[in-house]
Amino acid sequence: MLTKYSLPILALCFLASRVPPSICQDDSFIIDDNDNNNAPENSNTNTNSVTSSPEFIRCLAECPSTSEYNPICASDMVSYNNPGKLRCAQRCGANIQALRGGTCRGL
Repeated sequence: MLTKYSLPILALCFLASRVPPSICQDDSFIIDDNDNNNAPENSNTNTNSVTSSPEFIRCLAECPSTSEYNPICASDMVSYNNPGKLRCAQRCGANIQALRGGTCRGL
């Protein structure tokens, strides 16, 4: 059951200890909190039902991308590891756009 304190499945992938590894096989969406410990920045995580769906998670896991670290802040206020990871989210159905290069920290 989701509460106002719940994070969508996508955000939980950042907290790998809380989600079965099979759901988070891809490291596509690492949030950078300047300590690089992959913890969520704040509650600005996208709660769109598309990005929480099993189909979306599966699509992300199957989307090929590099492990390059070149963060991009997107309109869902998630810092994507690189432009390829952002494109994967878009191809998988997330209605998002790049806001700026770098993390979303401080926005």
